[in-house]
Amino acid sequence: AINLYSYLNLGSIEINTAKEKEKVKKELLEKVIAIMQVIQDVENPLKTVEQRYRKLKEVYRSLDYGFKTVDAKLLYRGLVGMGEGFGRLAFEVGLTWDPILQLPFFPASSIKGASRAIAKEIMSDEDIKRIFGNPPEAEETKMGTVIFHDAYPIEPNNDGLILEPDVMTPIYKGDQLEEHIVSPNPIPFLAIASGVRFCFFIASKTKEDLNKAVECLRRALEYGVGAKTLIGYSVFGDITINE
Repeated sequence: AINLYSYLNLGSIEINTAKEKEKVKKELLEKVIAIMQVIQDVENPLKTVEQRYRKLKEVYRSLDYGFKTVDAKLLYRGLVGMGEGFGRLAFEVGLTWDPILQLPFFPASSIKGASRAIAKEIMSDEDIKRIFGNPPEAEETKMGTVIFHDAYPIEPNNDGLILEPDVMTPIYKGDQLEEHIVSPNPIPFLAIASGVRFCFFIASKTKEDLNKAVECLRRALEYGVGAKTLIGYSVFGDITINE
């Protein structure tokens, strides 16, 4: 059994001590994708996610809460938590990662923040404060009526992938803004594979508030939840809402 989080941290040492850093980065990316596919086949983390959501539903039913799941597919690759630890030491670009389940995920805070941004366009301030609570910068802490959970993948893409390699190529670095001295600098990194389906889970004791929050979440997914949404990352489609 290999823990990818630890494997990548060890790989970062190899990269930083190698003479041909780009070659070692490319090889490490390929190995991580291959290991991830083995983890999917042997450990079946998506089955564990399915069981976790089933237990979550049982708990909320016992507490007399209503809940809904929103399943959605990435239309392009996903990026979230670019400053996080997973992959950042090795590739400069990180990914929010669950080291126990060995899966990428979208944090509840990011999902709630994106949904709240949509709510500002379609709801009254009173509804926003009631449903989402006070914003983090507020002096008084107040919890909203709707609970958001982390979103995990529930289905790989058509190629059976959850992770895939990506690259960004910054041209300008630091104060180098003159065209004749700048040069492309490719940065390979790990991204969530295009076509992966995620489950977004929210709950509330108030049916009306739950329905309003679901609509905000649906719209937020269409705009994108995560990093680099303006250039197509972390944008979702094929959205289904389930009780």
